[in-house]
Amino acid sequence: MFRKNYADIFTGVHDPHVIVYGNTFASIYFTMTGFHAIHVIVGMIMFGMLLFRGVTNTLGPDQELFVENAGLYWHFVDLVWIFLFPMLYII
Repeated sequence: MFRKNYADIFTGVHDPHVIVYGNTFASIYFTMTGFHAIHVIVGMIMFGMLLFRGVTNTLGPDQELFVENAGLYWHFVDLVWIFLFPMLYII
């Protein structure tokens, strides 16, 4: 009985083709979303610190600068997401 090599039978099934800019898009996508995720985690840690100080009743006027900077940082991360989301998912 004559057996053909599977590579000869299925030559057109796994035809390698180049995806133009495929690897570049994936690299940029995962880099940008990864950096954004890191910044979100840092913001959550900052707000966790504020929540802890509020629960332990150690949040006072001397923490005003930290509260202000935490809010500004979080709004910056949010603003970046407003531009990052359409650029990555809609375009």
